[in-house]
Amino acid sequence: MSLGDSFPDDIKKKFAERNINLGNALLIHIPEFSITYEKYIIIVSTCGNKVELAYVVINSDPICNPHLKALNVEIDKDSHSFLAKDSYVDCSKIREFPIQYVIDFLTHNPERAVGNVSDEILKKIHVTLTTSKTIDRLTKVKYGFLN
Repeated sequence: MSLGDSFPDDIKKKFAERNINLGNALLIHIPEFSITYEKYIIIVSTCGNKVELAYVVINSDPICNPHLKALNVEIDKDSHSFLAKDSYVDCSKIREFPIQYVIDFLTHNPERAVGNVSDEILKKIHVTLTTSKTIDRLTKVKYGFLN
């Protein structure tokens, strides 16, 4: 039992809602991945109706495909204490979660809100997502990466 278990549900829910923010990093299972462990993700946007959020995935190794190599944003462990080693943000794809899914997850797993990425890294991610040729225009518009 953790300290968070002793808080009332409304306080846990408010904590979860506060962690749906640009640049917040979470450790979460990604259902569409065929792996059994959780991955670190970074919230990069919410859609206008606040129903879905956009995120990118942190990988321990860079994408090796030469056509996608420029879509890696290096993230250092010295500035991001939740990381065990220097890693790479995969900006080749914007992924989506329903916001309510993440709120429910964090309400029951508050320790999985692991911190924020630095402003410098967040800016690099934003530029890389905006200029990426692998992300369709509609997705970019939906999440504010294009007008």
